[in-house]
Amino acid sequence: MKLKSDNKVILNYIKAASKKGFKKQTGLPNDWRGKTVVEFGCGAGMKILPLALNGANIIGIDGSEIQLARIKKNAKALGIKGNFICSKLEEVN
Repeated sequence: MKLKSDNKVILNYIKAASKKGFKKQTGLPNDWRGKTVVEFGCGAGMKILPLALNGANIIGIDGSEIQLARIKKNAKALGIKGNFICSKLEEVN
């Protein structure tokens, strides 16, 4: 499966979102070490990957294999390890 080459823009956004201004932009703390974040409908990882760059353990769930391929590609490019699951919300146990 070939993914669109919009990854450079996405990766730059994710890196910038995880920097100093993270707390100011989101109202969330900068330090996520020791915390686990689960996102349903994680898409390409625009919300959850910055948390991982700030130390969170992440679990991304999406019903689309295409979106999971995107978040896996983005996570790998950023050196992030996470658990990514293809499932519909109503089927998650």
